[in-house]
Amino acid sequence: MQKRPSYRFGYSEIRLPEEFPFAVSPLFEQRDMEITALHAHNVIEFGICLDGSGIFVVEDKVLPYHAGDASIITNREMHLAQSTKGTSSHWYWIYVNLEKILYPAFQNSEIARTDYLNGPKFNNIVPVSKHPEICSLVKQITGIHYGKTPYKKERIISILCLLMSELRVVFGAAPAASKTTMRSCFEPDTLQRIQKAVAYITNHYTEKIKVRDLARLSGLSLTHFRRLFEKALGKSPVQYLTQVRVVMSSAELKNSRKPIGMIAYESGFKTLSSFNRHFRKQTGVSPREWRGR
Repeated sequence: MQKRPSYRFGYSEIRLPEEFPFAVSPLFEQRDMEITALHAHNVIEFGICLDGSGIFVVEDKVLPYHAGDASIITNREMHLAQSTKGTSSHWYWIYVNLEKILYPAFQNSEIARTDYLNGPKFNNIVPVSKHPEICSLVKQITGIHYGKTPYKKERIISILCLLMSELRVVFGAAPAASKTTMRSCFEPDTLQRIQKAVAYITNHYTEKIKVRDLARLSGLSLTHFRRLFEKALGKSPVQYLTQVRVVMSSAELKNSRKPIGMIAYESGFKTLSSFNRHFRKQTGVSPREWRGR
């Protein structure tokens, strides 16, 4: 393995104005640089990807993103992002205290609820191909914020209401993740204990990675590491590594014309047959079919 990087785990507090608790980041360039921190926020974060591709790791989920997609991450989940190798992507991030903004305007506490927007079964990346209306609303908010039109606050409140209503219609039918089943980034015996290994896999998935070295990086015995990793992420270290490799290769297939065999090799698979097998198992289609969609 390479020299161990210095990772940190953090809780990044977003300070919002008291009178109108809402903010949009400047245009953010997400690079493919090694991830040095895993973090969570104190408020919900909406994002819109303007160009590029890559992955979001949200607790135990590895989620590909592409240009036009939106992201939704509540204050319950630890997350990190990385662009496809050799590229960068550009994002706007929206931070908002929904209860303070929406409840006074609409007198409806349901509209500000976010408990159904997290958990193992929730896809924090909303593909523009499946839900263009949601992605459009998120993008509209950033346009209003940085535009010069009047009634900014009123328009932002209205679109936030439309956005939350649409999210409730699309995703609200599923039962919300309960606190007892949620994996929390603040539990010292779960993700926080293995976060160095998770980050290392994300940064070095193209290389040969031994589980024993990941355990050593985490300061744990091999047996304890395996048990803790599966408890935190619901899968073994090898299964998680394979998942990351497939997700990263899926983004590469969409955004380059490299031969499939080359992408397989560069993603860490030893053989094309192994790549095809794992890719189909995870996505339901072959790499060639995925590229042709």
